[in-house]
Amino acid sequence: MWTPPPRPAEIESLEALYLAGLHLETHGAGNGLAEEYHREAIRRDPRDIRNNAALGRALLRRGELAGAEVHLRTAVATQTRFDAHPHEGEPSYSLGLCLRLQGRWQLGPAREWWERSRRWGPAPPAAHRGLAIVHLREGRGPRRALRCLELALRLDPGDHRLALEVDYLRKRSGATPEQRVSFLDARRRAAGEHEDLSVELMTLLNTVGRHRQALAVGRGRRLDEWSPGLARLAEQQVLALVEIARRRALASRLARALDLLERARSCAGGIGADHHGYRTRIAHWQGVVLDLMGERALAMGERALARESWNEAATGSLHDAARAALPVPAPEGAFYRGLALDRLGDPPAARDLFTGLLEGAGPEPSDGDGDSVLPGSDFPADDDAASGREAGRRFAAALGAWGLGRRAAARRELTSVLGLDSSHQSAHIHLRWLRDEASPGDRP
Repeated sequence: MWTPPPRPAEIESLEALYLAGLHLETHGAGNGLAEEYHREAIRRDPRDIRNNAALGRALLRRGELAGAEVHLRTAVATQTRFDAHPHEGEPSYSLGLCLRLQGRWQLGPAREWWERSRRWGPAPPAAHRGLAIVHLREGRGPRRALRCLELALRLDPGDHRLALEVDYLRKRSGATPEQRVSFLDARRRAAGEHEDLSVELMTLLNTVGRHRQALAVGRGRRLDEWSPGLARLAEQQVLALVEIARRRALASRLARALDLLERARSCAGGIGADHHGYRTRIAHWQGVVLDLMGERALAMGERALARESWNEAATGSLHDAARAALPVPAPEGAFYRGLALDRLGDPPAARDLFTGLLEGAGPEPSDGDGDSVLPGSDFPADDDAASGREAGRRFAAALGAWGLGRRAAARRELTSVLGLDSSHQSAHIHLRWLRDEASPGDRP
């Protein structure tokens, strides 16, 4: 049973006052009760390091930044009065954080205290993370920041945010999708199957063509409807199912392919705004599979259903009339719409879409393929935005060339996209399709 400590005035030593305050903090005592013990210690010895640091941290948590700065500076000044390299770096880290939260993010002050925190150690993981952000904001490139983040992750291997940020900087430093898969798979287990890590791993597994493993990672995950990861989870489930279905169609396993596409359609309900044309993609491939089934069985019913699917791909969802009139917001959507129009016997309309993609007059290409900036992170965005836009433009041009029958040009453009962004998921997916395209069941 928990027993509260004596009143501050009844405690004799500074050490006991510090420990009493720490005891109260550990047991979640509210109303600033722990602070009374630290304040009593500071009244007796205004330079006491540990009580000033503890009170400074408490004020920092409560948002009283000016008061926190006073006590943290006192703790650091006492630390360094007789020893320029004290063994405890936490007060310096907290002071750097306090300056940052006050908006005094001139990189100098925060960096100075975080550097001291690391040198004087043991520094908390957040100090190394703060230095990584400083390095990025100062334009020193990702490699130096990556070294700081990797050290932070070694100190706290269960922090999923650190794992994602390390992966992000590894990508910016040139890591291949396969290397990123190996790293995130190990980190996901350490972080307890965290939602964001799992979805990012699914994305990378789909990128490298390991679609069954992607589905296995997402299997059984039930996200709340307000979860920010819900749409990305649904997108990756749809993508894996469509790609497996495409390969089943190549192998003439048409009934199985159709079943997988129905599953994909069910998953697509969680996508929301369809920025990569997933619903259009599903409808196109359902049309392809149904047409092949009708062709082989000489059955008109399947071929009529195929036209229904292509009509859906060409005009929008049959189940959402409001969506049907909206323009497709991504090159992939325009591409699959064009393929469907061609199948429906309207080559001029399809050619207009493909030409628009080739000449840059189609839907606005994205700056990358979904992970150029980490959601919810204060990391600076990749400073090479022009490269991301160029990758998006080339990807759209590749789909346009492909639709116009210029396969060799499409391959060259997709390969050049991967030269700019080795983890561009859509470029990997469509390049694999082009390589498989000799099969009659996989013609566009």
